[in-house]
Amino acid sequence: MLVQILIYDIIGEIVKAENLIKEYKEKVKDGDKVEVLINSPGGDIFEAIAIYNFLKEKEVDVVITSLAASAASFIAMAGKNVRIMDNAFLMIHKPWTFAVGDSDYMKKVQDNLEMLEDVIVKAYSEKTGKDKSEILALMQEEKWFTAREAKEFGFVDEVIDSNPKNMVTIDEFQGVMQEKDKISARLHEFEKKLKEKEMELEKIENLNKELLQKIEKYESEKIDREIDKLIGEGKIYPAEKEFWKNEIKKNWGVLEILEKRPPNTYKTNPKPPAGDKKRPENLMESAVQFLKEKGR
Repeated sequence: MLVQILIYDIIGEIVKAENLIKEYKEKVKDGDKVEVLINSPGGDIFEAIAIYNFLKEKEVDVVITSLAASAASFIAMAGKNVRIMDNAFLMIHKPWTFAVGDSDYMKKVQDNLEMLEDVIVKAYSEKTGKDKSEILALMQEEKWFTAREAKEFGFVDEVIDSNPKNMVTIDEFQGVMQEKDKISARLHEFEKKLKEKEMELEKIENLNKELLQKIEKYESEKIDREIDKLIGEGKIYPAEKEFWKNEIKKNWGVLEILEKRPPNTYKTNPKPPAGDKKRPENLMESAVQFLKEKGR
């Protein structure tokens, strides 16, 4: 018995791996022949990977009835035998996403995209027998294939005649092109919205930078005021100002420790006698020793 499973919408949004696997298990019995029919603009690559792995194990046949684009073309590679209607199309491109974060996070996003890219290229290369660099070059230009071109390149094994007389009518061709235009328009609109979101995120990022700069300026000015106060109270030497400023920036607890010092400790003895650990030339050493004594 022939059982057909449809992938006829956006992957991840409408077509989900969980539902497809459930449908397969409910419909398919031992000895059944399974055809997976594809007409999809693509979608979420992680959902596509789950579907691909499941179908690959089941050794199903795949038929591209109209369009297998993006993640949908990746799923098509799972077919033991892949066929395409002669008025259908296949499209491949590099994976993409959008994200917001600092430079370290964006590098991680780039690394993740490159890992996904390797997974996709591997599937295309295994099916076509083509070199990975050749596949990647086509993905970079977002390559569209007619049925015949897909067959010649090795993405599909067979082209199915949609017309009994082995001809494609003008109406059929125009219909496919109109469908392609609709999909392109949807992709363009999505990219436009994505660009708007990226601009909004950039504005937020700039505002965050300005806010951080204001916070850093406020904290620096506050530390200066607190240190000047400590100097005025004779709790630290004026020469120690930059040292303690840096230490307080690292840990505000240092300020609490300094505030507990007895007042006028240094004010009454600004120039201690030679050999005293508070002698000016030993200020930094004594400051470091003070921090060690306090458990820093």
